[in-house]
Amino acid sequence: MRRKERVIREFLIKPLALELEEEKTVIHDTYTGLEYRYRAALDEILRMAERKEFDVLCVDVLDRGLGRKGVSREVFRGQLRELGIHILSTETSDHSDDDSLEGQLMRLLKGYKAEEEINDFVRRSKNAKRNKALGNLEKGIPPKVIGNGGRDYGYKYVRGGEGKIETIEPNYDVVYIDSKSVEWTEVRVILFMFRRALRHISLRKICQRLNDIGIPVASVATGRKYKSKEVDSKKLLWRSSVLSKMLRSKTYSGRKVANSFHCVKVPGLKAPRRIKNPQEEQIIAPVPRIVSVEIQEKVIINLKNNKRFATRNNQQVVPGLLRGGIAKCGICGKSAVPRRGSLKADQLHDTCAANLLAQNERVDDAP
Repeated sequence: MRRKERVIREFLIKPLALELEEEKTVIHDTYTGLEYRYRAALDEILRMAERKEFDVLCVDVLDRGLGRKGVSREVFRGQLRELGIHILSTETSDHSDDDSLEGQLMRLLKGYKAEEEINDFVRRSKNAKRNKALGNLEKGIPPKVIGNGGRDYGYKYVRGGEGKIETIEPNYDVVYIDSKSVEWTEVRVILFMFRRALRHISLRKICQRLNDIGIPVASVATGRKYKSKEVDSKKLLWRSSVLSKMLRSKTYSGRKVANSFHCVKVPGLKAPRRIKNPQEEQIIAPVPRIVSVEIQEKVIINLKNNKRFATRNNQQVVPGLLRGGIAKCGICGKSAVPRRGSLKADQLHDTCAANLLAQNERVDDAP
């Protein structure tokens, strides 16, 4: 952004001696230039043009300033020209302020060229990532890990001779030492989560235990940066939603999934929407595992059962535990139904009607 501003000042503002109000007429936009619609910067430019706050719009090049699509760019440019605004760019071949037929044709051709460039770039990048994840066993090239974004908690990247990411390995670096002098590594934290989830312990209880020990959260360990300055990394806590995603991640059972999502541009939204790809389009690369596939499948089943039998999902009038046919009555053998007993007003008993009657009789006979 600073380079573009410097070029515009050097080639347009100073040579033409244009008057510039720094606070009002300088707009910084970090959009990629793929679309001209739904951009806050361009909407603000139109509103400023309607208010006659400026006479000339200076950009670096048209395909970065007003978008890469030639037709869409001409629509926005036409709106500015109707308001009497001239458009200047540092590239003379853009014909940015040429209203002749030749100028319109040149802008459309350059817009088509810019649009094809971005399409080719996306296609080549996707194919390269796919080939890297698939490998080529005939030529002795094993599948490799695509190192996009931050690393997975519990692993660290392994780079090849050229410095490129090839695979991942378990991270045994100590991240925390508790009050009992126990050294916690990321691998130990992962195993702790799976062992507890395997014992049907709820995610909230696991998070509470991790927070009580004082283990740093995954985002702090992986070096994630928050845009908000109000977020204090020392006060971040483990959340059940984060734990749920980690326990379901196939990476911990030795299956690193690539090409699992694709992005789709949604009209009206600046950020694209991520849509999950079908399972046949996903690519799985083998990586060192921390837990077995069988253990992870059991944990996932436990998580589903915890959600199914959770109190918030109880549709009965009287809330209670051991419902769904798990508890059986000792008198009639039928499934127990939670009822409110007479021993205490706030106590629940999973009993049938006969057992409840027997309890009431015992209470009545008590001295």
